[in-house]
Amino acid sequence: MQLGQKIKDFDEIGQPDEGSANIYYGLIRSGKTYGATADIVENVRRGELVYATWPIKLEAFDDRNSLFMIIKNIIFWKKLFYKINCPANFHYINAEKGEVDGVATFNPTPKGYIEYLNQLNHCILYIDEAWRVIDSYKGTYIGDEGRNLILVTGHKYRTVNLITQRPTAVHVSARGNCNRFYKFVKIGTWPVPRFARYEFQEMIGETVDETKDPISVKTYWLSKKIANSYNSHYYGELNPLHEKEVEAYKLTFKEKIIALGQILRDTLVRHKAVDTSHARIQSVPF
Repeated sequence: MQLGQKIKDFDEIGQPDEGSANIYYGLIRSGKTYGATADIVENVRRGELVYATWPIKLEAFDDRNSLFMIIKNIIFWKKLFYKINCPANFHYINAEKGEVDGVATFNPTPKGYIEYLNQLNHCILYIDEAWRVIDSYKGTYIGDEGRNLILVTGHKYRTVNLITQRPTAVHVSARGNCNRFYKFVKIGTWPVPRFARYEFQEMIGETVDETKDPISVKTYWLSKKIANSYNSHYYGELNPLHEKEVEAYKLTFKEKIIALGQILRDTLVRHKAVDTSHARIQSVPF
């Protein structure tokens, strides 16, 4: 049974912001990718269009099937129920293969990659390993494509989130034109890991001014559902060049005793062999 009357051309939610450029940064295992993934889940659940450079498992939802939403809307006299196809609103960019959602889309070169990114609009873009597109080692010249990706955000309603271990890995020109710097810090491990995202906007010299108080703080409690939805080490189906030689054995208590006896016996044999060798050397006349 079809519940409710579908609203034609409904476009009230999922409207992109004017656009901005931000940097997610922090030490290894500080929660950068986890925080970005959690933010992506929030984005798509609000109906926003998201592109990211790592795959994420997402689920669609329909408020009409939610007991909580039905009771809530009854209590607060709300009529609108949303149905959002989260997987369809998320697109995975494989920079190494030049694929989007598994389909060959652009030339898998740095130039082809950044040209494709510049075509995107009315969306939120998450770029891990930001050096791939705006490397600080490029010197003073970043190129027109690199400048457009960071500077032309508002006109395209495109928010660009760069993820890197250190802000200085991002080209100085791009760094200087970013709107927000999100520093991630692991703040706890019990009962579950917790991460904090500190927002800074001011710079000192060519990097973030962390001496100022953060403008905002967002805390993430580790969710197994989000943690299992992505693989932060994913960079394509890569097979190892060489096979590993690893074997494992389970020993019973009796077998462990036997193994201990073998080690002791072999040790005694080696010691006797060394003593015999020393005795022969000492008996040789000079």
